[in-house]
Amino acid sequence: MAVQGDAVAVRDDAVAVQGNAVAVQGNAVAVQGNAVAVQGNAVAVQGNAVAASAVMVPVDACDSLPSWNLAYRTRRSMRVPEKTEP
Repeated sequence: MAVQGDAVAVRDDAVAVQGNAVAVQGNAVAVQGNAVAVQGNAVAVQGNAVAASAVMVPVDACDSLPSWNLAYRTRRSMRVPEKTEP
């Protein structure tokens, strides 16, 4: 009868170990959530890269346009000349 009681105590220890396994599974889910957040950051960085390339394309294209050169020369010609010392 005492031996059977000891066996019941061992079975309770096994249940406690099973509870620890459930806690570890919860930690794995939290790590998976962090991985999703990192993936979101990578998408945001990719979006910034696309915005930067989109800005560079019109600027490069405007360098060779005559209308852009004309506007630049007009602004330069409208500047007030610097005053010289008497």
